[in-house]
Amino acid sequence: MSAIEIIFELRRLNVGIKIQNQDLKLSANKGIIDERLINLIKDNKSEIINLLSKNESIELRSSEKKEWYVLSSVQRRLLSLQLFDKNSTAYNILSVIPLGKKFNINKIEDIFKQLISRHDSLRTSFHLIEDNAIQRIHDIVDFKIEYDSIHSSDISSQTHLSSEVFNMSEAPLLKAKILKTEVDDHFLLLNIHHIICDATSKIILEKEFITLFNGGELNPKKIQYKDYSEWQNNIIHSEKIKAQENYWLKKF
Repeated sequence: MSAIEIIFELRRLNVGIKIQNQDLKLSANKGIIDERLINLIKDNKSEIINLLSKNESIELRSSEKKEWYVLSSVQRRLLSLQLFDKNSTAYNILSVIPLGKKFNINKIEDIFKQLISRHDSLRTSFHLIEDNAIQRIHDIVDFKIEYDSIHSSDISSQTHLSSEVFNMSEAPLLKAKILKTEVDDHFLLLNIHHIICDATSKIILEKEFITLFNGGELNPKKIQYKDYSEWQNNIIHSEKIKAQENYWLKKF
């Protein structure tokens, strides 16, 4: 993750970031910044300070509603790799959340409906239009939680076998299954495609699920991933980047 991507990630998480006495100062609610993100900040600290010191505008703004949106460079790469091998499960992200012995299936489904409504990425499908890759964000998507019984010793193997192939043109690129063991323990199994989720996003999604499961509330989201992809593409086609492109073409 580059320095500028780290800055965007912090702002997406509503983390305050500023330079104070030639050092970085962050302000965030407890648990928002995980150890992985802290290490990324430390490793890229000087470059982050350099970017912020330049006072260049890297503020994300909400994009206007459109029929489709451009893809970020990362999304284009992942979509190309998935379409190259449509049966591949290499980019599926799996996680297991223990639910205990007693839970309300209707409550679980309601929580997922809230999360799907909250995150545009969970309502996004990917398509090719005249060889151009685009993403569509749907207002409503069909989502159902599967239910199955399993022996407790088979949880790990079930996790492996649950890597189902996703159809990139059908949202959501998220599957959920509740597994019940012989001793009435229950586990929520999540399978998400990497094109709509990375390691940090996975942690955020799990934390938000747990917050809602425990009756808590989530702060409103100010920006979505599509806002970043739109910003990135606008920058790529800007005069400033074109000038840099011309320089290096002549240089080489």
